[in-house]
Amino acid sequence: MKVFCCYTPAHEVLLNDYFIPSLPNDVSLTAFPLKEIQGNGDFLSKEFIQCINQKIDLIIDSLDQLEDTVIVWSDIDILCFKSFKLELESFIWGKNLDIAFQKEGFGKWDKEVNTGFIAMRSNDRVRNFYKRVREAMNANPDLNEQPVINQLLQEEDLDLNWAMLPNHFATRSLKWPPDPDLTLYHANATEGTGAIQQKIQQFEELQAYQPHQKVKVCVVSPEMIGPRRNSGIGTHTHHLVRHLTTFPDTAVTLLLTAEIAIGEADHWRKHFKETYGVDIVFLEHEPPMYPIVGWFNQWFNLRSQQVYQFLARNNHDIVYFQDLNGDGFVSHQARNTGLAFSKTVFTTMINGPARWAREGMKCFTENEVDESLLEFIESYPVSHTDIVSAPSNYAFEYIEHDAGWKMTSERRTCPYMLDIGSANERSTSNTTGQPHPRIVFFGRLETRKGIHLFLAALDLLAKENYFGQQVPEIIFIGNHSETPSGSSKEVIPEFFRQHLSSWTYTIHSEWDQPECIEYLSENRDSLVVLPSIAETLGYTAIECFALGIQTIGSNSGAFPEIFESPDHLFELNPRAIAAKIKDAYNGDLPLAKGRYRTEAAKEAWTALHEDCLKLLEQKKRSLPQQLAKRPLVSICIPYYNYGNYFPEQMLSLARQSYPNYEVIVINDGSTDPESIQVFEKFKARFGDQSRFRFFSQDNQGLSATRNRAAELAKGDLIVFCDADNISHYHMTEVLAEAIFSAEADCVTCHFDKFKTDAEGRRIQLDFYTPLGAAIEAGPYVDPFGDANFIIRKEVFQQLGGFRHVPFTASEDWEFLAELVLSGYKLEVVPRSLFQYREHESSNMRVTNFFDSRMRTLEPYLKRCPQPWMRALLLHSVGVWENRQRASREAAKRYKEVPKTSPEPWWKALYNRFRRATCL
Repeated sequence: MKVFCCYTPAHEVLLNDYFIPSLPNDVSLTAFPLKEIQGNGDFLSKEFIQCINQKIDLIIDSLDQLEDTVIVWSDIDILCFKSFKLELESFIWGKNLDIAFQKEGFGKWDKEVNTGFIAMRSNDRVRNFYKRVREAMNANPDLNEQPVINQLLQEEDLDLNWAMLPNHFATRSLKWPPDPDLTLYHANATEGTGAIQQKIQQFEELQAYQPHQKVKVCVVSPEMIGPRRNSGIGTHTHHLVRHLTTFPDTAVTLLLTAEIAIGEADHWRKHFKETYGVDIVFLEHEPPMYPIVGWFNQWFNLRSQQVYQFLARNNHDIVYFQDLNGDGFVSHQARNTGLAFSKTVFTTMINGPARWAREGMKCFTENEVDESLLEFIESYPVSHTDIVSAPSNYAFEYIEHDAGWKMTSERRTCPYMLDIGSANERSTSNTTGQPHPRIVFFGRLETRKGIHLFLAALDLLAKENYFGQQVPEIIFIGNHSETPSGSSKEVIPEFFRQHLSSWTYTIHSEWDQPECIEYLSENRDSLVVLPSIAETLGYTAIECFALGIQTIGSNSGAFPEIFESPDHLFELNPRAIAAKIKDAYNGDLPLAKGRYRTEAAKEAWTALHEDCLKLLEQKKRSLPQQLAKRPLVSICIPYYNYGNYFPEQMLSLARQSYPNYEVIVINDGSTDPESIQVFEKFKARFGDQSRFRFFSQDNQGLSATRNRAAELAKGDLIVFCDADNISHYHMTEVLAEAIFSAEADCVTCHFDKFKTDAEGRRIQLDFYTPLGAAIEAGPYVDPFGDANFIIRKEVFQQLGGFRHVPFTASEDWEFLAELVLSGYKLEVVPRSLFQYREHESSNMRVTNFFDSRMRTLEPYLKRCPQPWMRALLLHSVGVWENRQRASREAAKRYKEVPKTSPEPWWKALYNRFRRATCL
C-alpha cells in the first residue's frame, strides 16, 4: 500500500520525529516537500490554505498515475500504533467503497468527515470527485478542503461510494483521552498560534494513555527443541528465544520452517505461550506465495517465499534468521529491491550451510544443480543482512575463505547459549585412575560426526584386546542418519555383529536434548568421544564441559577454539582416536575443560540485540528511500505478427503508474496483414503522443530489433517487453525503484505464465520465480530471469546488446549470463510484474533447441581457456539435459499408466527421476 503526504519546512519535526517512525513496515511512503511555503502551520493561516491547495493538486496527480488500487493520503500530525494495510483494503473492497474518511468527532461534528487521513481507490469516481473539490476551492480561495468535501458529500448527484472509518482511526476531536485500542491518532483540533507545539504536546500526553508499543521480534528457524528432533540449531533457537523474552517491552514469535516431527501444533502453541510467553507459528500451516508451483519449485525456494509472505504480513521489527536452507532469501531480496522491510532489522546466523554439511558427510548430492541453487540462496542473506553472526571464528573463516561468500555486513562472534550450569558447579563421579564404565558417542549418527571413524577405532582396540575382560559398555546418543554404507540404524548393529560380537552396546536415537542431558547427568563417569569432521561450535562438547564429564574430541572445526587443552584433541584417523581413548580411559588424562562461558555467550547475544534495537531506532527515523528524481524509462517492444496479442500489452503500458516513461515499438517486418493493420491502428491512436513512438523496418530478428529500440531510447533506463505479454500497471515503477534501491545494473522479476483456450478464457499455467546471479547453476538452468528486465542503458551498451544469432531463442539467458560473468550486478524483484503468454507461435517453440541451448553456454565457453574445459562443460550439460529429458518421459509414461496398474515400478521410476531433477 502506498501512503502519500506533503509537508512544509516547519512541519519536518512532525514528519521525522513522529509520523515516519510510527509508520508500519508494510506500507511505502512518498513525501512531497513544499519548500516554498513558510510559516508555522497555524490553522487557516495564509500558508495553511496554500498548503491545502497544493495537497489537492498532488492528490489528483497521484490518482492519475495509479489504476484502481487502494492508496492513503495522510497528514503528518498523525501517530500510527498498528498496521492498517489489511484492515483498510478489506474495508474498501469488502464494502465496495471508493473512499473512506476519518470521523471528525462527536456532537455537532458527528456527521462530518475529517480529511487528514483518507483511504481511497484510484478510480474515475474518486478522480472526478477531487476535480470537483478543486473547482469549488478555486471558486472560493479562502476555503480549505474539509468544508468543501463535507458539502459535496451531501449532494444528491454524488457519484461516490463513501463511508467513515471506525473510531480507532481516531482524531483529537473524536475523544480525549482516546481509547487504548488505537490504530492511529490524528492530533487535530489545534487553535490559535503554535499549532505544531500543540500537536507535539498531544503526542507526549498520549503516552500516558496509550500503552507502549512492544518491539516485535521474530526468530526464523528450521529447528526447535520440542516440535523437532535433536540438533544444534534447535538447541540454539531454544535458548535464543528464551533469552529474547527477558528484554522489556518485547514480543517474541518463533516461526518454525520445517515440519512438526513430534506432537501436535495446538499442544506446542499452548506450551510455548504458557511456558515462555512466546507465539510459535508453523510454516507448514501458512499459505504459499503463489497458488501454482512453477519453475524453480525447489523446496528451499518455495519455503523462503512462504517466510517472506508471513513476515511481510506481520510487520516485525527485528528478525533473526539462520543460514541453513536460506529461509531468509526472498525476504532479503524484497528488502534489497525496495519491496518491503525498509524499517526492519535483519540478522543472520551462520550455523553451517548445506555445502559445509555435505563436505562433512563426504558424499555427492542427488542433484548437483539444486545444491548449487541452495548454496546461492543461503549465501545471499549473509551478504545482505544488517548483522551477521557466527558461533566461532572457524565458521567465519570457512564461509569467507573455503566457501568464498561475500560478507559486507557487520559481523559478530556469538557462541551458542547454554543454560545447564557450569563445570565448576558440578562434580564428576569419575576418580583419577579408575576406568570409565562406558564410552559414549554423542552426536548425530552420521559421517560428519565421525561415526565411521569411531567404529574403526573400536575395531582397533578390540583387535588389540586393550580392554581385556572389562570391556566398557558402548553408548550411542544421537538421531539415526544416512552414511555412505547405509542407514546408521543398520550399519551399527551390523558392525558389532561382524567385528565386536561380544561387546555390549546401546543406541538412544529418540531422545531430545533435555533427555540426553538428563542421561549424561546421571552417568557422569562416562568417557565421551566426539570425532566430528566439522563443527561450527560443538554443542555436545560444551554440554559435557558443563556437566563435568571427561571428553575427548577431534582437532577439526571449532573444537580447538573451545577445548582448553590440546591434550584432549586427536587427529581425524582411527589410530589417533584409539590412542586418545587409551589415554583417557583409565582416568589418567585430566578432566577436560572448555573455554566456553555461559555468561559470556549471553552477554554477546545481549550486545547483538541491543545493537539491533539501536539500528531499529535509526531505521524508524529515516525516510524510506524514494527516487529523488524520476528518471526517464524507455520501454522497448519488438513487434512481429502479434496482432492478436498486442492490444492487451499496449493498453497495459498506457496506464503504467510510473510517471516518466516512453514506449518504443518497432514493427520488425510483420507479414501478417491483420498484424500490420493492428500496428497501424495503435500508431494512429498513440503516435501523436510524445510518450509513444512507432517505427518499422525490414525483418531483422528479435535480438537486432531489441538492440535498435535501445539505440532509439532517450531514457537512461531501458525496459524490454514482449508484444505478446501483459504488463502489470506498477511494473515500470517497481523495476525503476528496485534498480536504485539495490544499486544494481539490471533487475529481473517474477512473472506468471498463462494461455488462452478456444473461447478466449485465460488459464493460469505456473509462475516463474528466478533466483538471480547464481552463476554456477547458469549453464544448466536459467536462474537469472526473463528478457522483461530493466537495465541501465550504459551497461547495455557496454555489453554490446543482444548477440544476433538467427533462428535461435534464449537470447535473454545468454545476455544475462554474460552480464553477471562480466561483473555487473543483477538483482531480482520477488514479485510477479507481468503475465507471460504461452502460445504455439512463440519464439521458443519455432526455433531449434540445440542451437538455442548452445548460445546460452557461449558466455561460459568463451571463458574456458583450455579445450578440455570446454569439453567438460559441454559433457556435463549434455548429461544434465538427457537426464531432464528422461525425467520428462518417465513422468509422461507414469501419467499414462492406468490407476489400476499392478506395476508400481513406474511410480518408483518417476519418483527417482523427479528427485534427481528440477521437476
